[in-house]
Amino acid sequence: MEGGRAKKICIVGLGSLGLAQLRAAEAGLGEFELAAGFDADPVRAEILSSSAPLFPAHKMPEVIARMGIQIAMLCVPAEAAQECAEICAAAGARGILNFAPVALRLPPGVHARDVSVLEDLRGLAAMMDGAARAEA
Repeated sequence: MEGGRAKKICIVGLGSLGLAQLRAAEAGLGEFELAAGFDADPVRAEILSSSAPLFPAHKMPEVIARMGIQIAMLCVPAEAAQECAEICAAAGARGILNFAPVALRLPPGVHARDVSVLEDLRGLAAMMDGAARAEA
């Protein structure tokens, strides 16, 4: 925690992946606070229930800035990721956790970490193969 306060995060994209992340975040994030969720479909933001407020995507600039959100979790399709990252960065987010399979171009001072299930599976399989060879 920075200065004893939790870092505020938001989830951008409330489809299957985003909704799973939203539910996991609601269960507790330790030193992070789920501050908001956003979706391009305004109806989805209205009908989903969450402990955090949900907004249509066009409100991202205003809400991220007003709430002091520092980290955005991008759970959007690849073709939307760059634009969403730029909007989040311009509004004040300094960290992007990117689930989209694209490399983001971000301004200086904004950091990104890409999450790839495929790469994690490959790493796990390599560990398992190495352990099996060591046991043989």
